[in-house]
Amino acid sequence: MLLPAELYESLRKRLTVFSHKSKRIDDVDALHRTRVASRRLRELLPVLRLDGRTTRKLARRLRRVTKRLGAVRDLDVLMSLIEELRRVRRYPKTALEAVQSVIEDKRKIARARLKARLSPARLQRITRRLKRVAKQLQADESAASGGAAQRRQTRAVIWAVQARATRRAVRVRETIEAAGTVYAAAPLHQVRIALKKLRFALELTAELEHRPAARDLATLKASQDLLGRLHDFQVLIEHAGDIQATRLVIDPVAWRELGFLVRTLERDCRKLHARYVRNASGLAEIAKSACVANARATRVA
Repeated sequence: MLLPAELYESLRKRLTVFSHKSKRIDDVDALHRTRVASRRLRELLPVLRLDGRTTRKLARRLRRVTKRLGAVRDLDVLMSLIEELRRVRRYPKTALEAVQSVIEDKRKIARARLKARLSPARLQRITRRLKRVAKQLQADESAASGGAAQRRQTRAVIWAVQARATRRAVRVRETIEAAGTVYAAAPLHQVRIALKKLRFALELTAELEHRPAARDLATLKASQDLLGRLHDFQVLIEHAGDIQATRLVIDPVAWRELGFLVRTLERDCRKLHARYVRNASGLAEIAKSACVANARATRVA
């Protein structure tokens, strides 16, 4: 089956990263990059013109990979964040050590669970299946000069990619509007997820259409990271609060330090939220521009 050469190259690139990094998920960075590659492959699968059963099966397997790697990745990020905060004087070291101990125990459990549920052998089976699918597909290097049927097939693929990017862009605008300017964890988390999905969709669109998008992608990534850091602080607050609830009677000093840590992190969350609010209109504009650009490209085609 023929694909536009750019789309085939996007598949090859994402599969190469997934294949190489999934062999070393004991490494923090390799686990992270495997998870990102799985998410990018999930964005690509629906437009590869595979049969519905194959697409659903592969998407389900990759979704499981993303979720199971994510359980460990989230704890890896928290451990890294705590190490960063320990180098800053205004955070109480003893309180951070107490939170770090709890999170490290959870990470060990999560790593053991990951090893049982997603062994290297299972990951390699998924990789081999993806490679077999890639072999069934071929890059259509002659689409631009080929017949009308080839050009129609290429346009159909491009329209499918644009349609997905448009849906992602609409979702970003909806979540930003729903979050408003009030500091609330759940709506902000939805904005972060929507930004991530739009970024992956626009990456694919840019590769397929040779459309420059580096600036918009960098802006989306920066805001996604900002909201990710906000979310991580919120998780640390929850852990610190849970530990604090057990220390009032047995260790009043530790109880006070944990309370101070919670208040400091809450102030940090407010500052990060203020930065997000300042950026929100620009993010909504990027989403709007993506919708307009895709609509214009569809009309021209």
